[in-house]
Amino acid sequence: MGVATDEDGVHVGHNIELLQQQLGVSDEALLAELGLSYNRFWDMKRRDWAQRKTVALVARALSRLSGVEVSAEQVLTGRLAPEQFATRAVAALAREVEALERTRVPLGGIRLPRFHLGALPAGPVKAFEPGDAQQVVRADPGDFVVTADGDCMVPTVCHGDELICVFSDQATDGDVVVASYADDRGEWQSGVKRLRRETERAWLTCDNRSADPLGHRLYPDIHPAQIRLHGVVVGLWRPLRREK
Repeated sequence: MGVATDEDGVHVGHNIELLQQQLGVSDEALLAELGLSYNRFWDMKRRDWAQRKTVALVARALSRLSGVEVSAEQVLTGRLAPEQFATRAVAALAREVEALERTRVPLGGIRLPRFHLGALPAGPVKAFEPGDAQQVVRADPGDFVVTADGDCMVPTVCHGDELICVFSDQATDGDVVVASYADDRGEWQSGVKRLRRETERAWLTCDNRSADPLGHRLYPDIHPAQIRLHGVVVGLWRPLRREK
């Protein structure tokens, strides 16, 4: 079986170490991915040669662990190409965002692009809880995602939909928005609504046009004293199968 030698100063063990450092792969992770014994792993790291089969296995293991495609030749040189550093940076950001999305962060906490901020009311007005508008959605630039809670925007938005929003404090007539609004007493509520504008006047409506037997709408228009827009809903993700 052919081997990779130390010709031209190549030291396979050192170069594997260099690649691990560049890719952020620990010895423990690489050892587990290769499935080698502890002694065999460290014997490989100490040597200036390795079987070609081992070099190929290391290349595949580093690729899986880092998300960057590593070749057997690069295991022998210990160097990544510039575009691979960019790929590594994107993969690292994706892992960080995924980890943060699995962590519950209080509303108004840090936000990354498309970061999930939690649930906002999209239900009956009586279900809204007064609160500080700035604790619901931070007014700093960036896209974000919220979960619709309620059915006042049916059929456009259903309970549990993940709403993809673009930060904006401006919107046009008919846009679905994430907004906070206050009544004459200065009590703030927040929710997902459709913005309506007429010259200098603005108000919020619900797409659910349901009414009681007397014809009174269950979700009447909202004419607040103040409106703060946090973002415009530009899309949604709706699971085909709801949790039971």
